[in-house]
Formats: sequence, structure tokens, C-alpha cells
Amino acid sequence: MIWDKKIKKRIIGLYGDIMSENLLIVLAAVHGNEKSGVIALENIFKYLKSQLPIFNGCILALKGNLRAFDENKRFIDQDLNRMWHEDQLEKVRNTASELLDNHEEKEQKELLYVLEQFTIHRQKSQPFLFLDLHTTSAPGGLFTIVNGNDLSVEMAKSLQVPLILHLQNVIKNTTLSIFSKKEFSAIAFEAGQHEDPKSIQRMEAAIYILLDQLGIAHFNKEWMSIHHKNLEEASLNLPKLTSFKYKYHIKPDEDFEMLPGFKNFDAIEKNQILAKNKHRDILAPYSGYILMPLYQKQGEDGFFIISEE
Repeated sequence: MIWDKKIKKRIIGLYGDIMSENLLIVLAAVHGNEKSGVIALENIFKYLKSQLPIFNGCILALKGNLRAFDENKRFIDQDLNRMWHEDQLEKVRNTASELLDNHEEKEQKELLYVLEQFTIHRQKSQPFLFLDLHTTSAPGGLFTIVNGNDLSVEMAKSLQVPLILHLQNVIKNTTLSIFSKKEFSAIAFEAGQHEDPKSIQRMEAAIYILLDQLGIAHFNKEWMSIHHKNLEEASLNLPKLTSFKYKYHIKPDEDFEMLPGFKNFDAIEKNQILAKNKHRDILAPYSGYILMPLYQKQGEDGFFIISEE
């Protein structure tokens, strides 16, 4: 397959038989300030090229928002992880890059081109998984989100970290959406806080486990045991299965400020003060666990509340 310069710059790595039915596509830095995924993938490809494990498939890794990554920003004009609805995809497919409205649309056009090159002719029966790597601004954020496909749930459970269901109740048009429509399997993996070096290790562990579970690569038992133990120990005392219940959407110019000290999966009570804006205190509408409290300047999601299944 021949790539132009823009596409080549986006590819972190490609390993294995590009024509294989067994395929894992990994996306990192769809938010440009979440750099751990890129580092983890670079480490993965170094290992594969040096150790040459038995391989029966292909892994393709892509960098999401190139300019935001270089500028260490979540996004430039628009959140690239909230743009994956069909009208938007048709627009970027059929519009020249120089005529698109904002920077993220240009990034999306290139990403969509690569993703469709690898998936447009695939059958639902062929082993395929899309993995989107993320980190959070608050500590303790180790969990998976799935697009509901049976294989995505099975693969997420194999990681033995918290699994959160019903994303569609609170967030629309993430990268997982494009694969839901095709009935392909997709997982978002949140590995921890942005600057925590353990986030990199957890991402590496998740990728090795998924390569093994999908039958793409075969590693020795000792190697796999290290990575299973890494995720198991990091997930101790966290709820294993929860559902999204609520999202606080930040309005323009409300001066949202999260109260300090919250971590992912902290238990909260109904009517507890969680944040404030220039008008009022912001109270929890439900009891449950807090997820992804916002401690960075960019972002429209103030916090989420999840509850156990």
C-alpha cells in the first residue's frame, strides 16, 4: 500500500502481514495532550522488531491530532473525539482539505482515509479490533469503554480492568461510533493520568494482551504474566462493571471549576458539591462514582457519574 507524506507522518508503526484477516488498529493522541499512547506504541514496535515473536496478523498504529500533539493541546478548534457522525464523515470525505472549516476536520479527513483503506472491504466475520488510547487529567482513571459489539466486550473483559457500559447515553460521536455502524469491534482504553509514567506501562500491557487474545501474536507465559499482573494490581478495589449515568456539559463562558482533590472512581453522594461556576455551586444529581473530573483548560465535559450494574 502506497502512502503520501501526510499519511506516513501519521503512522506510528505497522507490523505484520498487511493483507492478513487478523487486524488490530490502535489510535493514540486523538487528544493532542494525551501523549502516553504514542510513547507506549513506539515501545511496542521496538519490542516486536527486536524480539520477532510468532505473528499471525497485523497491527497498525496511528497518531490522531498531529498539530494538537505538537502544541500539547487537547484540540485546536474542535474536539476531534466528538466529530464522528455520518453527516460529518460525508462532509470530510467529499470536501478538499483546503476548503474544510477548521483544523480538526483536516485531521479527521486524513484519519478517515486511512481507517477506511483498512476496513472498507472487511467482513464482519473477520477478526478485527479498533483500540483508542486515552489518559485523563485526574488520577485513577483506568477503565475500558466498548461500542457494544460482543467481541469488544469479550476483549475488554480480558484486560480485567473496570468496564463501563452505555457510553451512548452521555457521549455521542466518538471514534467508536464509526465502527459501531459497521458492526466492527471497538474499545477505548483509559490508562491513567496524563503525566503518570504508569499510564504508558498499562497501555503497553493492554496492547500485548489484546494481540495475544486476538491470536495475532504469541508471547511466552512469563511475558504475558507480567502484563496481566500490571493491570490486575492497578484495578484492585475498583468496581468491575458500571454504566454511565450522567454527564455535566460545560456551557460557554460559565467559568466552570472542578473542586480540587477528586480522583476517578471516588464515591459521591447525591447533592454533594462537585464543582462551581460563576453562577452557583454544581451538585451531584445522583449518588455513584465520579469519572473524568476535568482538571484542564480545554474540554466540554465537566465530569461524569457512573453506577454499578
